Amino acid sequence: MSLLASDNCAKKTSVRTVPAAFTDRLAVVLRMTVETPLFRRGRGTWKMKTAVMTTAATKYKLGQQWCNWTRLKRCYPNVNLWWGRLVKRKIRYFCKQEEIERNRDYARLENHYYECIYDIIVLIFINPCIVV
Repeated sequence: MSLLASDNCAKKTSVRTVPAAFTDRLAVVLRMTVETPLFRRGRGTWKMKTAVMTTAATKYKLGQQWCNWTRLKRCYPNVNLWWGRLVKRKIRYFCKQEEIERNRDYARLENHYYECIYDIIVLIFINPCIVV
């Protein structure tokens, strides 16, 4: 295979000479782009949102779940299998459920605030003499 072939010339990004170590010669550095296919499989990496773990109630629930998970440790031949097959999945599921519940609560709270603001605006519009 020749590095000077026409299809390789298009992939060339730079060529330069640099001093070679322990000699009086120069080395040629040829930089080329390589097209490699990008393989993406599965759902990708899950990242826990740390804001989910800020409440004491969530920490307490996780502690209760942890006690249940550690009781199941004896059902696995070693700790690595227990962690990989049970705990990682359970932690992910627990955090996702808590995040869903947290987002639902925030949406309800936001809707409640907007309803209150709307009620105040309507009240002021109906009776402008009222001081809120």
